[in-house]
Amino acid sequence: MNKRTMDRETANLEQVHILKTVGYRGYRAKKRYEKLEYSIEVTAFNKNGLRLIGSGSTLDKAYENLIIRIDMTLDG
Repeated sequence: MNKRTMDRETANLEQVHILKTVGYRGYRAKKRYEKLEYSIEVTAFNKNGLRLIGSGSTLDKAYENLIIRIDMTLDG
């Protein structure tokens, strides 16, 4: 693992923590998550009621994928 990978992982963990506690770019994550057969899904809502879902093999990976989805949605 090189420094660039470690920096990216640290940034992802920071963003996950921010999403869980105060929200991320106008979205707030629900406290609950759904366990499916092969993945875990987490959901976030914005103030207009728009819902985005991220899924992954672990809870942290699901949150990371949700952050990616939020960024893609807002940045176009």
